[in-house]
This record gives sequence, structure tokens and C-alpha cells, in this order.
Amino acid sequence: MKVLAIARNTYKETARQPIYYILLSLSAALIGLSFFFTLFAFGEEAKMIKDMSLATITLCGLLMALFASANVITEEIDKKTVLTVLCKPVRRYEFILGKFLGIVMAVLLATVMLSLVLMAGLAVFAKVQKEVEVQPFDYVVLAGALLSCLQVFVLTAIAVAVSTRMPMVVNVVVCFSVYILGHLTNYLHQTFAGASGEGHALVRGVVNALYIVLPNLENFNVASAIALGSSVSVSYVLVTLAYAVAYTAIALLLGIALFQEREVM
Repeated sequence: MKVLAIARNTYKETARQPIYYILLSLSAALIGLSFFFTLFAFGEEAKMIKDMSLATITLCGLLMALFASANVITEEIDKKTVLTVLCKPVRRYEFILGKFLGIVMAVLLATVMLSLVLMAGLAVFAKVQKEVEVQPFDYVVLAGALLSCLQVFVLTAIAVAVSTRMPMVVNVVVCFSVYILGHLTNYLHQTFAGASGEGHALVRGVVNALYIVLPNLENFNVASAIALGSSVSVSYVLVTLAYAVAYTAIALLLGIALFQEREVM
């Protein structure tokens, strides 16, 4: 109950922030503009719209998570207002879990709203273009939105963990580095897996370390399925969901451990 109470208050704090609505409005506008950016895609308009829109939804969720973690965790620790919560019978792990769930609720609401904007846009696009093959409730779009949300949940857990010790600027740098490298680990691992030589051995060691430690964010990317016009299996979504839950749990445990040792007096 304590965790849920903290989550509810965190959700309200996050949803009331002006930046939340600014990011939501800008993302909805970018999704709308994507229908005009693809006018000369020569038959590939729908695929490009889906790809660009899902990337926008992911980026919006990431930015929301970063600003929220800074506002409801880092700022509270720096201003010592966290003491008003911890002086009550609330354990530190309950504080971290509640904050994470509250941010996730706000991000989930934004993802649902932006997904509805995308599907409404696809419905209008299909009607205007008179293309019956363009389905607004395309399963790939729904799966892509879900996987984008899961990707943001993983990054939110990392942002929460970092925010227990680091200021917002460092949090932004770390999370965006994880976001970029997390999408490159597969490519880097495959590229340097067979590399030989003393110089390549060091690079290979670094790449292997990144491959093990960082989340493989390409698991949440359905761009290839959209480009090929193929489907995303339910089993793949479930396996990716399990992967996201596992990595999120590890990141939160790290955050709890860091916060346990943090002096807030």
C-alpha cells in the first residue's frame, strides 16, 4: 500500500509538470507531420509513417522519464524533502519502487495517447489514399507501441537508478548513451566477434563487456518487420516482455542498493 501511495503521488507530480504536456504535444505534432514528410516515399508511405511515429513515441517516453526522475527523485534528495517521506514508516526500497511505478504510469498514459493519435492518423491516411491494405489497427503497430513502451520502462529503471546518486545532466548523458549503445551492441558484437590481433583484442573485450552489461534495445525495435511487411509473433513479444522485466528488476535492485547507502540527512 505504501508503494502504491507513493506511485500515485509520483504519477500526479509527473502528469502536472508543464514539460509533460509540452513533450506530449510536440510528439503528437511530429506524428502528424510524419504523414507529410512521407509524401514522396513512392508507395512506402505507411511503412515510413509507422517507423517514424514509433521512434517518436519511444523518444518522448525516454525524455519524460528523464525529466520525471530528476523532478521526483534527484530534486527531492537535493532539497532534503525526501526526509518527509522517509521519516514515516516507509523503507527506502518502497520509495524507489513507488517512484518508478509512478513514472511508468505517466509514461504509459502518454504512450497510449500517442498510439491512438498514430492509429487515428493511419485511418485518415487510408481513407484519403483509398488504400485498403493500410489498417489503422495494424497488429505490428500495436506490438511496436508495446515494445517501445517496454524499452522506455527499461530506460526508466536505469534513469531512476542513476538519479539516486547523480544530477540530471549526468543522468541524461548516461541514459542517452545507453539508448544509443543499446541499439548498437548487436552490430558491434557481430562486427568484432571474429576480429584478431592485439589491438582488436582490446576492442573485442570492450564490445563484449558492453554486450553483456547494456540492454539489447534492438529487441524492442520492429522497424525491420515494418519494412518487410511481416508480422511480429506473440511468442517474440512475450520473450521480449520477460527480458524487459528481468533487466528492469536488475536496474531497480541496483538503484535500491545505491539509495540504501546514500546519505540524505
